Amino acid sequence: MPEPPLPPAAVAWRLAACPGGWRSDLKAAIEQGDFVRITELAEQVHEQDAALGKVLVKWAYDFDLDAFTRALPDAGTAPALAEG
Repeated sequence: MPEPPLPPAAVAWRLAACPGGWRSDLKAAIEQGDFVRITELAEQVHEQDAALGKVLVKWAYDFDLDAFTRALPDAGTAPALAEG
């Protein structure tokens, strides 16, 4: 049985843990709609985090820019914690 995909919050946190330069490159590729570059970057992260890489490669294969922008709203910051 295949592993379930990562939930969106887990994707966001794993992306936030990636090097800042890599996240900046990914954000630029997303803004340009450059799926060749997005796929290259997803394959790079797959070497360090197979589960995250699998999700990102699938999104790239599906041309799902919305999924990328939801998970990586700003390349320079980590996802915000709920304030209370």
